[in-house]
Amino acid sequence: MKKRLFLGLLLIACVEIQAHAQVLKSFTLIGDVSKVSEQLKKVEISYTVNGKNIKDSADIKNGKYIVKGKIETPVLITIHAIPVKPIVQPIDQIMDQLLRYASFYAEPNHQMTLVHGSNFYDKKSTGSISEKELEGFEAASAAQVANMRKLFPEYLPVAFTQDTAKMRPYINQLEDIQMLRSKAIFDYTRHHLQSPIVLHFFNNIYGTNDEGILAQWFTKIPQNIKLSKEGKAFKLKMKLLIGNPAPDFIQADTLRNPVTLSSFRGKYVLVDFWASWCSPCRAENPNVVKAFNKFKDKNFMIISISEDSDIKPWLNAIHKDGLNLAGWLHLSDLKGHGNEVANLYGVGGIPANVLLDPSGKVVAKNIQGRELDIILTKIIK
Repeated sequence: MKKRLFLGLLLIACVEIQAHAQVLKSFTLIGDVSKVSEQLKKVEISYTVNGKNIKDSADIKNGKYIVKGKIETPVLITIHAIPVKPIVQPIDQIMDQLLRYASFYAEPNHQMTLVHGSNFYDKKSTGSISEKELEGFEAASAAQVANMRKLFPEYLPVAFTQDTAKMRPYINQLEDIQMLRSKAIFDYTRHHLQSPIVLHFFNNIYGTNDEGILAQWFTKIPQNIKLSKEGKAFKLKMKLLIGNPAPDFIQADTLRNPVTLSSFRGKYVLVDFWASWCSPCRAENPNVVKAFNKFKDKNFMIISISEDSDIKPWLNAIHKDGLNLAGWLHLSDLKGHGNEVANLYGVGGIPANVLLDPSGKVVAKNIQGRELDIILTKIIK
């Protein structure tokens, strides 16, 4: 009897495993790059399935490339075009990020086409409902993205000089453009809460000072999305929304002494993420210094978390940028991009920051440039 029961349970387990294996379904993407202005040799793609990062590539032949894979649900695929001409200069490497990347939503059991324009990032699709949704979302802020692309070729040579005074006018322009883009994204999202890729829209708002609405909006999205793996993951992610308690952490200071965030309850704390090698961070530092000097006597302090991996350039940058001020703490685990506090706080790029009130709750995020002074003046009385 026990043997039959065991065999029965084993059979059920095998059926469940087989059923799970069968949910992965094929997709085919045919890309047309015949209109792209530069000569390309191949594309590299990456996407995530069941938490596993998938990487693949496809050669370009007769102006076309073909990508095949297996997915369970609609998946966002990143496509990177590789030019025939080698990319050597650091500035060209950054422009590569702007010009030769495109995103595409693939759907299981579908053959889809993607036609690229004169620039690789311009594309039109057929065969994917989710991709059409993405294209509508991207169109909402297309004007702002186009303005950023125009400005970057002028800005990057200046950024490489690390001349903060010369960088500031460009950063001001980029901040203004980003504010308009954020507004466009916000307005689009609130009218498309039933979209099958609404979590993609949410991820573009998460981390901004508009994110407080996401908890309310999450209750209005389709039930199947809420209950999906991605929906459950996003629900956990919302624990870091504005208004929620910030997670505590311990990290070493410049003398390698441990510092605990919660020991500064009762103060306004700006947790600032940066690195010595980050030009935009260095250009932002004069604003942070100005803010610190203005509010340091109003129960305000700064904890800077560095994504450096070498202590010497980190300490040199602190000294050179005038950040070695009483009441301003500098911490790092010297793990570079793998900084544990940055990962805990979901920092995807720097500069970034989180403002905490005296109770330790998040009250603002990613406030830089002129907005830093405006928000601090409004919150700290």
